[in-house]
Amino acid sequence: MKISYSPYLLKKINKLNSREQSNTQSGALIKVTEGESWGAADLCPKPEMGDDLLEDEIKNRGFLFARALELAQEDLEARLAKKSLLQNKFLKNNFLISDYRNVDLNQPFYAKQTVKIKADRDILSLSQLLNSLTADLRVRLDFNSCLNKNEFEDFLKLLSVEAKRKIEYIEDPSVFCIDWKRWNVVIPLAFDFQKTQYSQEFAKYRILKPSRQKVMKCDNFTLTSAMEHPVGLAHGLRLAQQMANNDSGFLTLDLFEAGDFNKYFEQKVNYLNFSQLALNDFGIGMSEELNKLTWREL
Repeated sequence: MKISYSPYLLKKINKLNSREQSNTQSGALIKVTEGESWGAADLCPKPEMGDDLLEDEIKNRGFLFARALELAQEDLEARLAKKSLLQNKFLKNNFLISDYRNVDLNQPFYAKQTVKIKADRDILSLSQLLNSLTADLRVRLDFNSCLNKNEFEDFLKLLSVEAKRKIEYIEDPSVFCIDWKRWNVVIPLAFDFQKTQYSQEFAKYRILKPSRQKVMKCDNFTLTSAMEHPVGLAHGLRLAQQMANNDSGFLTLDLFEAGDFNKYFEQKVNYLNFSQLALNDFGIGMSEELNKLTWREL
């Protein structure tokens, strides 16, 4: 089996999290080839969240590289069998709010929906927004570990009782510490980018990204994209079509400038599906665009 890769650079329209600085997202598509057939997946490290650099992931064949190989192999096997890995099934997602200061969450559009807010260290502005909510909606907050212990405790004190009721969970409020256990009693926490083993005692919810990790069902999990290349999104979405048990988080295509791979998806408000162009192909589809790329053999 031959392994090759094709580097890419996505241009961001909005900040992806509170800790990143670059206006581009780098990564590489991974391809495994057997005879005349091949399969593809995405390798998209997040160094700002503690991942190794892309070059090191490829050189050392780290855990993200290993996951990309697994998914590329699944794609290859499906193509060899002339089968699609995709379903024609719209998946419901939370609305992703990258700039909460310029969005009116009280408008009827968001009623009865789930919104995920990319939070930052401006806890006063964020708490004022949450305390002003009158709409009937569920809120997910993601701090990407940008707060310290005291800042997060101050944030909780700023929230009204009604605001806390609207919050489904708070994702990665800080770098993991023993205080998560106490906070998780006050308000549900969600565990994502943390350098420790997951325990429901410290976080009621688990954020699972299929393009980064093998997904095994557990209590109270949410499936999301890793804000990666559309190839990675395709692998995540097709697994979420099979496993999701609540509103997922795959509405991330518009975080980047639109590219040629976007045509393989179809979105209706906060529901995402594969387009007929992808569904009519084998594996994860996308053959036309993947065949146009230049690949470097490892």
